[in-house]
Amino acid sequence: MDSDYGVPRELSEVQQNRTLYQPELPPCLQGTTVRVEYGDVAIAADPAGAHVISHAYPHTYGQPLAHFLRKAANVPDAKVISEHPAVRVGIVFCGRQSPGGHNVIWGLHEAIKAHNVNSKLIGFL
Repeated sequence: MDSDYGVPRELSEVQQNRTLYQPELPPCLQGTTVRVEYGDVAIAADPAGAHVISHAYPHTYGQPLAHFLRKAANVPDAKVISEHPAVRVGIVFCGRQSPGGHNVIWGLHEAIKAHNVNSKLIGFL
């Protein structure tokens, strides 16, 4: 039973089923070993804004993009990561709610905690 403004109400059948849903981690993030291929660097699409963006995001601007691979992926230069130091991961959604946004946040949280319980997920408002 839930309430709106102090008035108790029953959850609909759809709402009850939704509370039972447990999203699954994608295969590339399951387990304790992660395979990563590093790609091109993250840069501004418009070079005129590069200075502003690199100043606002000094730790990530110009860093290579990470592509998480399935364990069976045949990528020769993929890096295999089996030791996982604690990380701080920030996530930003721009604009309104997005379909699947909750699943992205939940999956990311579960993955970083599975690899190191001291990792932190930070949301930006």
